[in-house]
Amino acid sequence: MPDPAGAQALIDHWVPSLEGGCAAVLYQAGLPQPKVPASVEAVPLWTGCPCCTGALALKVTLVRVVQRLKPSQVLLLLTRADHVERLRRQIQSGELGADLRLI
Repeated sequence: MPDPAGAQALIDHWVPSLEGGCAAVLYQAGLPQPKVPASVEAVPLWTGCPCCTGALALKVTLVRVVQRLKPSQVLLLLTRADHVERLRRQIQSGELGADLRLI
């Protein structure tokens, strides 16, 4: 699980790569609300692990964020690093029902 400082460091590293427009950070419950600039919206994922018990919540939240904000990028912060590969496979296979590209 990234510590709060580690999660914020990831955001701070990611933000300069944004090329205008808006973006979103979806962060899993257990992490504090991240500090983001005005062009980035922080959205909590309250129910379970996004690749396991919270997969439906992730899908619904992601669709709503994309429809509402039309972000150029979305950063997903998980509390467990051992679930990153499973979530990566779900994204690449289209299981989340969205046209996503991993960067």
